[in-house]
Amino acid sequence: EKVEAVQWTGENIDEVLALSSLVSYNHTTGTLQIGYSVPVGSYVIRNNEGLVYSIPPKEFNRLYRKPGVVHRDSKTGRFTSKAKTTENPGTTTTETT
Repeated sequence: EKVEAVQWTGENIDEVLALSSLVSYNHTTGTLQIGYSVPVGSYVIRNNEGLVYSIPPKEFNRLYRKPGVVHRDSKTGRFTSKAKTTENPGTTTTETT
């Protein structure tokens, strides 16, 4: 399954909003929303069918990361891996088998 994912750091608003028009940010309350509030640290994911959802980091790591070398940029929340992970502007695409 291929997904595009961005980890919500609380500071990377533009990057997360670029993932989908279904994602919104409430400037008054400071919350990221996809029909519900997304906790800081969660991954916002768009799958190959266009469905947008969020999951906690532990679940994301279990479902989408392959074993191997993984680097997560602490500023953007993006990750790279030598195992079939590619970076696109504003998103990360991960393929799992």
